[in-house]
Amino acid sequence: MWHALHPSCREPLREAPPPEVERLVWASDDGWEGSIRHVPALPGAPGEAVLLLHTLGLGPDVFRVGGARSLVATLRGSGFACYLPAWRGDREASAVATGAGPVGFDQVAGLDLPAIVAQVRAHARVDRVLVVGHGLGALAALAWVAREGDGALAGLVALGAPVAFPALSPMVRAGLRAVARVRPDLELPVRGVARVAALLEEPGGLDRRTAMFVAMEDVPVGMLDQIVTWCAEGALVDSTGTREIGLALARAQAPLLVGAAPNDPWCPVERARPLLDLWPGATWLGLPEGCGHLDLLVHAGACEGVHAPVTAWLQRHRGRAYRVEPQLTGLRAV
Repeated sequence: MWHALHPSCREPLREAPPPEVERLVWASDDGWEGSIRHVPALPGAPGEAVLLLHTLGLGPDVFRVGGARSLVATLRGSGFACYLPAWRGDREASAVATGAGPVGFDQVAGLDLPAIVAQVRAHARVDRVLVVGHGLGALAALAWVAREGDGALAGLVALGAPVAFPALSPMVRAGLRAVARVRPDLELPVRGVARVAALLEEPGGLDRRTAMFVAMEDVPVGMLDQIVTWCAEGALVDSTGTREIGLALARAQAPLLVGAAPNDPWCPVERARPLLDLWPGATWLGLPEGCGHLDLLVHAGACEGVHAPVTAWLQRHRGRAYRVEPQLTGLRAV
């Protein structure tokens, strides 16, 4: 169908799916389990752990779309090992215990992410992990730090992560609330919609079309309910709307890099910049104009405009992945 729409184009519809890699398993305290893709560092490389957290509607393989142009390939080229988790609500996570907890943002940030970080630290044999979060993945990392502190964090990159939210119309807000209350287990069929949308993509968007086929996830209504709360409060809060997560970030000491693109409809610059005031010592990375939310990872210029500066920043902070033991002084031979 795509070639029928573009008969003169010899570009393929999509690339082959990313190859299979080793998968670890994490388990939460409330009865959920999920997979973690482990893409090892190149032979002889230091292999510090970089945890890549995907946004809502995407899956972990989005960081590998594009082959040698992908973020994972760029990180591996600089000696890092990559860990790509799936959490509750994704296809590769499941409730394995009777009465397992619900699917929601608070559960992802408060239960899934601590279990994932613990598994990655143990597997990589590092004291701290470097984290790159995209969209909702970055917000989950912020909420995790607000809850538990940044003792296990070597550094965080937040791409397209809004901490200021627009108000929704009363009709949209009421509709989403009603669906979340009546069918909290419902998932919006984003994967099917994305496959149809991929057929309508213009030539030149090979990575975008590939991502639409291999890296999309259906969206749990429980996650949308949390976004409704954020829009109602105008800030990043917990599901009750009473605890503002941003205020707890003032005690963070790990380095933070915040990046946003002017034309990202989910997170334009003005919604991400307030994070610089919430996290002491945070720095800003301006991302290329013309990039949408998905384009931050799979745009034709993402490798040079996003992946390269993010990797360079992680290189400067890779030493924080290991604990520095205090030097002993005043010793004498006996």
